[in-house]
This record gives sequence, structure tokens and C-alpha cells, in this order.
Amino acid sequence: MSKKSTHDVKDSDLTGSLHGKNLELLRDAISLNFDSTDLKARLNKCDVSYITNWKDEFNFDLIHHCILEKNIVALLLLLSRGLFKSPYEPSTWPYLHLVACLGHKTLISTVVQELKYQNEPIIPDWSAYFAKVERRSPGVSQS
Repeated sequence: MSKKSTHDVKDSDLTGSLHGKNLELLRDAISLNFDSTDLKARLNKCDVSYITNWKDEFNFDLIHHCILEKNIVALLLLLSRGLFKSPYEPSTWPYLHLVACLGHKTLISTVVQELKYQNEPIIPDWSAYFAKVERRSPGVSQS
């Protein structure tokens, strides 16, 4: 491997690391319910394709995390930027199903209006749902 190609790989690794760090900061802002100004500042530092391609260990994306955190501000911010809109489809748990299972009435109308394509029947992966919910609400069981 030439020095130039080794250098290119390191730059690529550094760029990926930077995108990952910026996304982690954005996820923290979502979970801590930062105001829209702080969320916008963190979102502006993130690469759009990195945001829409990122998934956690349960295949949940940032919209799933907004729903799990009941963060309407972050949800509206991501959607206003055109992120996660059709033809994008989540690989697990359609957003409307997750909102309904969690009973987040304040988010239901936004998800229905903004993500109209999410009307397909599915068989959700309940293990991922319960793993995420149990982390946020000790005492919730799978029974």
C-alpha cells in the first residue's frame, strides 16, 4: 500500500469518526430534549446521508429515537429538513406503530401527517421494542 493510499484510509477513518461523534452529540441532544436552537446547531454539523443511514443495534434510526424520547421538537426538525420522508422506509418498526404502542398522543398526528406512507401491516420485532423501552422505563415487562 502506498503512502498516499494509507493517508487516504486514515482521512476516511477520521471523517467517519467525526460523523459518528457528531451523530452521537445529536442523539444526546434528542434524549435530553434540547431546545430547537441547540438541536439545529448539532444537526447542522451532521452529514445528511450519515444521519439517514445510521441505525442503532436494534435497527432504530433517529426518528425512532425521537419517538422513544417523546421529543416532538427533534421529530419536527428532522422532518422539516426532509429527512426520513418517502421513499425512505424504516427497516424495523414503522413509526406510526411505535408511536401507537408507546401511547404518545402528541406525536401521532405528526407521524400520520408527515409520514403518510407508513400504513402497511407488519409483524414487529417485539424484542427490540422491549429492550429499548425497558432501558427507559424500568419495570416494563414483556408479559
